[in-house]
Amino acid sequence: MSLHSFRSALALSGALVSATLATAAAAQTFVPIREPLSDAACTGANVALANCTVTGTRTNTAPVNTVAPANATSSTITHTESVTFNGDLQVAGRPVTLSGTTPFTVPPTFVFDPAAVKVNVTTAYDGEIKVTVPNANVGAALGALSAPQGLFQRYTFSSLTTNSIDVDVEGGSITDVGTGTTYTYDLSAVNPAAITNNATALSGVYRSDPTNSGAIVFGTIAGTAQLVAANAGLVVSPAPILLDGSGNPTGGWVSPFALDYALTAVETTRLDETGLATPKVEVTQGIEMNGSRITGLAAGTAATDAVNKGQLDAESTARQAADVTLTNRIATEENTRQSADLALTQRIATEESARAALSGALTSETNARLAADLGLQNQIGALGNRVGNLEAHVAELDDRVASSTAIAVAMGGATFLPGMKFNLTANVATYDGAHAGSLQIGALVSDNVAVNAGVATGFNRRGKTAGRVGVTFGW
Repeated sequence: MSLHSFRSALALSGALVSATLATAAAAQTFVPIREPLSDAACTGANVALANCTVTGTRTNTAPVNTVAPANATSSTITHTESVTFNGDLQVAGRPVTLSGTTPFTVPPTFVFDPAAVKVNVTTAYDGEIKVTVPNANVGAALGALSAPQGLFQRYTFSSLTTNSIDVDVEGGSITDVGTGTTYTYDLSAVNPAAITNNATALSGVYRSDPTNSGAIVFGTIAGTAQLVAANAGLVVSPAPILLDGSGNPTGGWVSPFALDYALTAVETTRLDETGLATPKVEVTQGIEMNGSRITGLAAGTAATDAVNKGQLDAESTARQAADVTLTNRIATEENTRQSADLALTQRIATEESARAALSGALTSETNARLAADLGLQNQIGALGNRVGNLEAHVAELDDRVASSTAIAVAMGGATFLPGMKFNLTANVATYDGAHAGSLQIGALVSDNVAVNAGVATGFNRRGKTAGRVGVTFGW
């Protein structure tokens, strides 16, 4: 398909050179497109940055120019500078002749619409320009190269990040000069910010103009747009116009960047004098046949397929045979069920008698259990009272033991002082929370006989009073 529809939004004409759109839902890969892009759009021979336009932020370091002898009469000037750029690339490139003798001077904006594509990047590179001039012109050349440049002959990239690739074409036009068919297409990026390997996915549709083709054609377009950058040179973008006798482009453009389109078209529907070719027909309002038949309908296989008369007849015969078989089985089942129902009725009557007898036995057992439970409850109550009384006695005994121990401790400790005939001793004692006190006396009756006595009493915990008397003999 050779096309002469320039500035067709994206210049998709270039993609379809010598290509034929697919038919019968088969895929057709387009001839690749390469669209020249640059971070600076320069016109004319002067590519100094001051003569170029920039869409974004571009920073150039101070140019460095070196001069080296080329031969006895000329010198080579090498101009280098480092550039950082953050912004949108522009459709731009310098025309170059690729074949033939006629100079190629067509600007890229003659073929590619700048408004259809927006590529945003963040990049850094070193640019180089190398020229050889007569020695007499070295001064003038150095003066021209003393300013920052917009374009270079050689690019060495240190970093490149593609932030987004936004392709948005509506109503693009393609004309097949061989058949005269005109196609209209829409093409856009699925998600401009979804970038993988500097590329984003594209999708679109195309349709024919039935007024000049005699057919109505619809199809889909899918593919990718990938940003490529020149490294150690320039990107060459062959022009999709002005082909030579061998079908090769006579010219193109050189630029630091380019956008490569890889697209595939699939014709989904074609309606012409031979009929309708489409992988799928959807009907929303029904089809009026006006009494006509649908013939040549294949047997349906899927759940949503239509069936033909042969399938209906076969189904009717199978159903009639199945109905006879089912009637016989129902009669047999009815006789079997009647016999089973009679046996079941007899078993139910027997079961009811057994259940009545069991119910009487359960009633008697229940009454006996209730009487036994009442007697057991009374015994448990009496036992509880006894346990309570026992606990009270144990507590009283615990108090008396503690108090008695405290009294016994208080009774100890009576002492005779040396050389004394009468001694009086008082003691207090405590044990397990019980407190007691005592008073004791001792008298020396003779050198060999002494008498003693004591009394003690508890102060709490059911404490009692205790007394003692004693005699001591010595010899």
